[in-house]
Amino acid sequence: MIIIGKIISAYGVKGWVKVRPFTEKPKNFIEYEKQFISKDQKNWDPLEINNMKIQGQDVIADFGFKDRDIAETSKGKFLAISRDDLPKLGSDEYYWDDLIDLSVLDMDDTNIGKVTGLIETGANDVLVVSGDKERLIPYIPQVINYIDLDRKIIKVDWDKEF
Repeated sequence: MIIIGKIISAYGVKGWVKVRPFTEKPKNFIEYEKQFISKDQKNWDPLEINNMKIQGQDVIADFGFKDRDIAETSKGKFLAISRDDLPKLGSDEYYWDDLIDLSVLDMDDTNIGKVTGLIETGANDVLVVSGDKERLIPYIPQVINYIDLDRKIIKVDWDKEF
């Protein structure tokens, strides 16, 4: 499962909810017609989708909750899709989820940590690498030498002291 959003609140009195999408654009979130819901990110249940609308950077959705009280109990639950439903990427393109837990090696093949997250800054994405200390490494062509998903490594041109 790939998490694509989180319910942040009830919306109105008819059981609708407000969702914070984790997709690049809210429009991308509503294009996934088959979604799943979970409180613990382990047990996933199919989600009934009656209607979804974009509201700013969020999505309001009718997931079949009968009233506001039931919608309130879904606050904090995660929404996901099957990995098979993701669009296919070209070569040298990766989903953030693919990069999590990869080992990061400098140009001398010294392991400087593992990718524990990514940050979108607007200018470029940033790898959060945890090792002997946390490093923020720009995800730009000048720094990312190559990525090998099979070997689970990212080679970077980065000073391990920085």
